[in-house]
Amino acid sequence: MANLLNINQVVQKIGLSRQTIYRKIKEGTFPKQGQLSVGRVAWSENEIDQWIEEKFARRRRLAVIQSEKNGAIYK
Repeated sequence: MANLLNINQVVQKIGLSRQTIYRKIKEGTFPKQGQLSVGRVAWSENEIDQWIEEKFARRRRLAVIQSEKNGAIYK
């Protein structure tokens, strides 16, 4: 079973503000929270970890593309 995180734990884990997190949810660029009960929501830690990994994977891909454009060779 996945661990669940509240908003304060998400903020601490990813280093973005609450406002930024909710803006990204509205934009569709961040995992949505799940409703646990009235007034209580949580995020799947697995989904948050996957979002983080996707951000770093994208950055690595862009670095490779940029280095190829500049003629650098990765080994």
